[in-house]
Amino acid sequence: MLEQIIVVDYVDGAGGEYFAQFLNSHLHTIDYVWLRKYFNSQSLVIEQWDLNFDQHLDEFLSLCEQRRIQQIAVPYHLYKWPNHLAKFSRIAKTVRAVQINSTHYARAVAIDFLRKIYLCPVNKKDISQLAYLTKSATQEQKRQLKEQLDANTLQWIDVTILLNNSTKKQLVDQVLTRKLTCPSQDLCIDYGDFYVDYNDIDNKYCLLCKELELVPNQQLLNSLIDRNKENWAALNSYIEQFLEIYKQL
Repeated sequence: MLEQIIVVDYVDGAGGEYFAQFLNSHLHTIDYVWLRKYFNSQSLVIEQWDLNFDQHLDEFLSLCEQRRIQQIAVPYHLYKWPNHLAKFSRIAKTVRAVQINSTHYARAVAIDFLRKIYLCPVNKKDISQLAYLTKSATQEQKRQLKEQLDANTLQWIDVTILLNNSTKKQLVDQVLTRKLTCPSQDLCIDYGDFYVDYNDIDNKYCLLCKELELVPNQQLLNSLIDRNKENWAALNSYIEQFLEIYKQL
């Protein structure tokens, strides 16, 4: 079994993948990106993910054991499967959950998800990821996507549109009006403290490290602040453009 797994509980756009990377940097183990993202990535393409979750936990444990990993932090969309959190005790002696509470920034977080994922262009360098996400697509659907990719007009939202028979405006409206709840009740950080204003971040960070039995690292914290300041500035710049982008959907 793993000694510890830390599950970062967040909604899309709230920076959960980056925060899991940040926590992993404190664990002094090799951070395999694909392994850290295992649960979110696999859940997108595997049918009956929920039904066979115990089997996927066993596979994840095996992958960790092969790489002698004893502690790991993973981002996971628990809002889709709240009952999965308790099941992590199947593979780890200690299971902790860190919820990113972004309730007060819901619209900004939703738009950040649109900016970074749905409305982001797909480039030729993304071909392996595109192939992974379209495993279940028909040959005709793959042909349509390839045509858009070759014409440099393909966005990630187009993949979802094709596979789910939706329109771009419908999907964007779904993101903007979503009402998602993070289910974990263990530890909670406020999105504002760590991603927006940083007024009390030193104290909140030290408290989080104490709860997770991590050694605080000022260099890692400074890197997080620098990254999130840059992200917040870019997001606010994009929000100013978003109204015009929305009108053209």
